[in-house]
Amino acid sequence: MPILKLSLRAWRNSPASQFAASLISSALLLSVALLVCLELSMSSARLKLEHENRISIFLAPTVAPTDESKITDRIQEVIGAHAESVLQSKFVQAQDTM
Repeated sequence: MPILKLSLRAWRNSPASQFAASLISSALLLSVALLVCLELSMSSARLKLEHENRISIFLAPTVAPTDESKITDRIQEVIGAHAESVLQSKFVQAQDTM
């Protein structure tokens, strides 16, 4: 019982400052929890962005779209991609970009 009286003594002496301190402490704890939650949810997106390379290659309009596999192989050779790496390509016509 004496410990309870000692802990409540500060509330009796200055209730406004004790209330403000508890309000600020709870706000800080909630903001830390929110930031940790955001970090955990965004870590997969961050890892993907760190390890992904994106290359835009503009080809002449005279290149036939049927040569996609040849073009993809040539691009892999030029950038030095290894056999185990996956190269995803998407061919877009000029009128599709607008």
